[in-house]
Amino acid sequence: MGIFDKLKNMFSSENNEEQNHKNSNDWYVFEWSVVDTNEIFYIGYGYGNDSESFGFESYHGQRIKDKLKVESKIIKSDLTEEQARDLQQEELKRVLKETDNVIINRVTPNMITRKSGLLKSDTTPNYRFESAPVLYVAEYEQHYLGMDYEDFEKVDLDKLKSVYIVEKGVDDEIIENIYKNDLDKYLGQMKALLEHENIKIVDDQFANDVTAWIYIGDDSIAKLKEYEDKAQEKLSRKIPAYHMMDVLKKLKDKNKDNLSEIFKNVGKSKDVVIHPHNKRVEVFDIKNLNDPAKGAKEGLRYWNEGEKHRKDSHFQMAITSYDAARENGLCTPALYSSYASVYRSLKDYDNEIDILQEGIKRLSDQDNVSENHIEAMKERLEKAKELLIKERKN
Repeated sequence: MGIFDKLKNMFSSENNEEQNHKNSNDWYVFEWSVVDTNEIFYIGYGYGNDSESFGFESYHGQRIKDKLKVESKIIKSDLTEEQARDLQQEELKRVLKETDNVIINRVTPNMITRKSGLLKSDTTPNYRFESAPVLYVAEYEQHYLGMDYEDFEKVDLDKLKSVYIVEKGVDDEIIENIYKNDLDKYLGQMKALLEHENIKIVDDQFANDVTAWIYIGDDSIAKLKEYEDKAQEKLSRKIPAYHMMDVLKKLKDKNKDNLSEIFKNVGKSKDVVIHPHNKRVEVFDIKNLNDPAKGAKEGLRYWNEGEKHRKDSHFQMAITSYDAARENGLCTPALYSSYASVYRSLKDYDNEIDILQEGIKRLSDQDNVSENHIEAMKERLEKAKELLIKERKN
């Protein structure tokens, strides 16, 4: 039996199990709180052993659990799935309205002023024109873990030998405030200076010869720490993290007498430069990466949730579910097609291009993936690029 036959059987089994639970009254609502302060920091719903985890927010919940004494308790049980979902939303509303507790639920009810503690801390400095942002912390990290933001490292030109450009973490606010809506100009200038200095740009963040990471947008301290740990594991050394604006200033100053000549071809490239902003984990952080059958089993539930949200036009909730499916190891043409469909509906062509490029690369490395699927994704990719170019011209 091939892998896709196994996946079909697994999908069928999972769907049957989910349907059985859907029609039962074994759902419940639970909350996690800090023992010493009684602060509720997560409210979930589920069945079976779900109350022992933190759902989509397992990473964040575990960090709090590692730092503080916490406990989980069931608020109400013997519910249908719909009743549990509704009660969870009501409890979230209550906590956000009546307390100052900082929660880590990624999705919060509509029409509520206070939002998730996963968002940047209020002390994070505002973006400034042509200035590097900071490495930020989330509200919950500041509140529960005692963390605060940090600056990017000061640029050491001797470390700019072979660099990886980190293009994640670039949103509209960054483009508008730091780059005055002309990010492509600054990115083009930096690439021209790197080329002039014979500095190599690599396409792998953990390439053997990488000497520095250059960020275009911003990132969290926690995410950078993950990258640093991965570099220690794979390369046995620390990789400095610089920001593009700081690198530009250094290289411009070094080449101040001939910048016009260096920049003469900037802006003439026809390549599509994308600026995707999303919350997906890096590919190397995906669970069950080398076990597609297990990844399919653990990720299917979230993909099914995403499909329900997509069909109801709840696109952001669908993306959250697809992210969880992907993070748990689901890697199928259907998942990447669902992602692309939602991003197309949102006219978010940057993210559509980004996820299609990933899907084509990952699925091309899998056995038994039809070439027709790959070709269809490539055609969709080209259409997304056309739409992005057209949008930017308007």
